[in-house]
Amino acid sequence: MLKEHDTLVSHIKQTSPVIYYNKEVRGINFSWHAQQLRKKINPQTTMGQYLQIIKKTINAAQDGHTSQVNSTLLDIIKQYWIPKKLVSFDSASTANMYQYVKYLKETYYSKAELNLIYTSGEYYNLLPFSYKGKKYPASMRLMSCNGKNIHDFVKTLVELVSPLRWDRVRNRVYDENFYWPAEIYKNGILKLAFLDQHNTRHQLNISKQDTVTYLAKKKNNYGYFRQTDTVVTHFFEQQGIFYAKIPAMREELGDTIKRRLDIIFRSHEVKSVVIDIRGNGGGSDNTYSKFLSKIVKDTLQKNVVVARNFSPYIQAHYHINRDSVLKSDVQTFNVDGPTLKSQEMYYIKQNFKFVIPDSAGYSFDGKIYVLQDKF
Repeated sequence: MLKEHDTLVSHIKQTSPVIYYNKEVRGINFSWHAQQLRKKINPQTTMGQYLQIIKKTINAAQDGHTSQVNSTLLDIIKQYWIPKKLVSFDSASTANMYQYVKYLKETYYSKAELNLIYTSGEYYNLLPFSYKGKKYPASMRLMSCNGKNIHDFVKTLVELVSPLRWDRVRNRVYDENFYWPAEIYKNGILKLAFLDQHNTRHQLNISKQDTVTYLAKKKNNYGYFRQTDTVVTHFFEQQGIFYAKIPAMREELGDTIKRRLDIIFRSHEVKSVVIDIRGNGGGSDNTYSKFLSKIVKDTLQKNVVVARNFSPYIQAHYHINRDSVLKSDVQTFNVDGPTLKSQEMYYIKQNFKFVIPDSAGYSFDGKIYVLQDKF
């Protein structure tokens, strides 16, 4: 267990530039958290306890691309990544990974769902709800959790919630689903104090096995973790608007939108296109290109600079060394602008072409709108 944990920590340190950013900007020290978690591994550590330690170690990186693979991503890995040899394991190895996901769902997380939103530096509940016969109004401000100021409480969750979001205006972390980890439910109960619009205090003591009953219809699902839905499209004929909601950046979903666009363009005048990616957890950038290439007239491109750790692992993985970077036209050790102080990096300068127009595209002169989360 110790050897595996040490290997995990070494891999994160070599591949994640975010942990060094977190230390310098956000005050989150991954190495310290990893050391404290390592101390909990001993001859009496059960497999369940060890899996929790691994989960917390990954969380402590606070890096959205350093995470435990969920079942949705495992499906994508089996279908796309393994055949393309993008990962170092095969389909048979994913069986234990699915079991790990199932174990964490049953033991790591609570069942509570409060539909909170963080806006203007505070947490509010979007919908009125009831719990154990008591009604709670909408738009209450969350004041505290387990007797502690809510903002002070959330910043203690580095090992339990990842990635915590960063409020640049107030220089603090936040997370709208901070109440998910079962560990914060003391004796199985989480104590939340709210203040409504009339300054009336409301106390919610909720069990980790329960959730609330909403008293109004939920209009939309926001946030990540809901990527299993299929594409939703609709054509508003009177306005000439084609609408498409994409739950995840999976390339086959881009193909689906392209087929539906083709049907609409053949028989209707399309004045504008709306792409809804709210709740979309990401994936392949090529998903956009599948359908946008049919309606854009100019290449969508941008000059970008990609920073990578200049670590032994990265050097071996990308077949580079100091000499090759110094001689390269697109790689460099020096860039204009702020850089990390505690980690040596190298940088890749490139003109990234997101979408290239299809020569057999549609006749379209309207506008394209993208609806996205506030993150």
